This record gives sequence, C-alpha cells and structure tokens, in this order.
Amino acid sequence: FQQLQAQNEGVEWAPIGATWHYEVRYAFSPVVNCLALEVVKDTIINDITARFIEGKLYQFEEDTIPATDVYDQGNIILHQKGDSIYYYRENKFELLYDFSLEVGDTMNIVTPAPYNPNYVADTMIQIVIDSVEKVVVGNDTLRKQVFHMTSKFDSYYGFSGTFIEKIGDLYFLLPVDDLLCDNFCPLPLRCYQDNSLFYKQWEVECDATYLMTSTQNNLPLSEIRLYPNPVFSGSG
Repeated sequence: FQQLQAQNEGVEWAPIGATWHYEVRYAFSPVVNCLALEVVKDTIINDITARFIEGKLYQFEEDTIPATDVYDQGNIILHQKGDSIYYYRENKFELLYDFSLEVGDTMNIVTPAPYNPNYVADTMIQIVIDSVEKVVVGNDTLRKQVFHMTSKFDSYYGFSGTFIEKIGDLYFLLPVDDLLCDNFCPLPLRCYQDNSLFYKQWEVECDATYLMTSTQNNLPLSEIRLYPNPVFSGSG
C-alpha cells in the first residue's frame, strides 16, 4: 500500500485502523443499530496486497456480534492501485471506484450479487460521472465525484450518487441491494475516521444504537435520503 500511496499524491485508502460507521434500520421496527467496518490487517491474495476490513454489528440492548452473522458483506477486502479501488468478490478483485474518471466518463461496476451465468445483467451497474470537484475534510483535500446510474443493466443494486476519496460512497462502501433494504439496510454512512481524517454526516454518535421515538424520524427505509450538504469535520 505504501508504493501505491505514492502513486496517488499520498492518498491512501483503508489504512490500518480506519473505521466506517453506518446506520442500520429495520422494516416495521423502531430499533436502530450500527454497522462498524474496521481495517484490521494486511492480507495477500493471489500475490496481490490488500486490506482486510472486519465488520461488527452494535445492537440496541443486545451483544455486539460479527456483521457476517447477519450480512453477506460483513467483511470486505480492498486493494488499491493508484486512483482505482478494487474489492474481492468470488475469487477475483473487481473495480469499485476510479477517481481518475472525469465528467461524462462511464464506468461499469460489478455488484456483490452472486454470479448467475444465465442473468449477467443483475451483477452489474453502470454510472456516469456528472461532476468532479475537490472538497476539504479536516486537513485533507479529497476528490469528490457526483454521478447518476443508467438503466443499461437490470439490477436492484445501487449507490447514493456521491463518491468521496478515502471514504467511498455515502450510502455504503459497496453497492447496496434495494430489495434487501426492504428488511435490513446498512445505510447511510454516519462517520468515517482514520489516523488523520474525521468525516461525520449523521446527527447521532458514530456508534450509537437507539429506539426511534419520534413519528417524524421513524421513516420507512424506502424514504431514507442523505443530507444534501454533509458536514465536513476536522480530526479530533
């Protein structure tokens, strides 16, 4: 990762200890839990250096459990090559983010859906970059891509429409299955933190679990939306 970091002006993805916290809501339940993903170690797969991200689910008034107990993408493996980030899926690293893309560029992304040789379209989504800008988060200047999804592939998977360097998509690190969100949905991102960066876009504490008591806040999962202007915070 150190050599790859040098290729990209010092922007390193998934340093050891980096943590993402996500809101987790459930259909027909006031319980709100928290999914935490933490980079815990380096790993080598097929001679490729990568980072292993381990998930755990903080539960309201219950024990914390491994995220893989309830979610197929509870653990994630990322590999960085310059501006491109890959994730490990079915014995292969697939392109997840490419921050070299400019306005108008198109990118196909393989979703976490199990490969079906009879229905390839379901495993792909396509995005088109609408704008590229730089944003300041703490002491870091990071690239931000705003995009829209096309209808080229017939998939239930999707993203929020915004990628930020080091942080990823503002819904979830990987494409999210909209059908799964009818019951369980690890989105949106509450916080991202590493040894030099802290980003927060959700009102509650990063690792909070709670019961929704306000009718106004007890939205169905289909109505969850990101804030239009996320909060950028300095470290500490």
